Amino acid sequence: MRANYLYNIEQIEDFERALGLSLVYGSAPEITYKKADEFFKTVGDWSPGPDDLYGLRGPHYFRKIRIEEGGSRACYIPDRDLVEMPKRSAFIQQDEETAAEAMYWSTLSHESIHWTGHKGRLDRLAENPFSSDYGIHYATEEIVAELGSVYLCAHLGIEKLSTHADYISSWASVLRRRTKELYLDFIDMSFQAKAAYDYLVKLKNDIEQGQDK
Repeated sequence: MRANYLYNIEQIEDFERALGLSLVYGSAPEITYKKADEFFKTVGDWSPGPDDLYGLRGPHYFRKIRIEEGGSRACYIPDRDLVEMPKRSAFIQQDEETAAEAMYWSTLSHESIHWTGHKGRLDRLAENPFSSDYGIHYATEEIVAELGSVYLCAHLGIEKLSTHADYISSWASVLRRRTKELYLDFIDMSFQAKAAYDYLVKLKNDIEQGQDK
């Protein structure tokens, strides 16, 4: 077996001059969330009016995501067809690779996927899963929302969120205690998540092209 000794560039004197190189050392490029900001400015209504402005019953529903910022928790409220979000300052950095702002956009993506399940959209929430006590429907919808958030975050350039896997794993453990064919459930949930992601991307494109009415 042959041994090779390796050195860091900084350990070698006159390395650049010897090879005729000019190396520039610097920090990694700063991560920005401009694409996420623009996306949700387009698909979101950040100054929602009264709940009964257009009517929430029958065929009527809100076209844009009604987002009410400043609450104490992040959630989608089906009865009001409203996404409630804490202020951005309420989010904290999870680890070295997950910035606080990334957590904000990831959370908003998650709740927006829930929003697509309204009866006037993809009709995934016909049986309100949030009314159950952490049962199958609740766990399934949470996994769909987080998988959809993964798709949307990737689309928006928000990557390396370790919280995605942890969240999905926690809800998968709930399902695992209640179903013997979890892998089949995951196939179906992934299809539902992709449909929700496609719905949001299409909504943005339709709004930009003036076809959202």
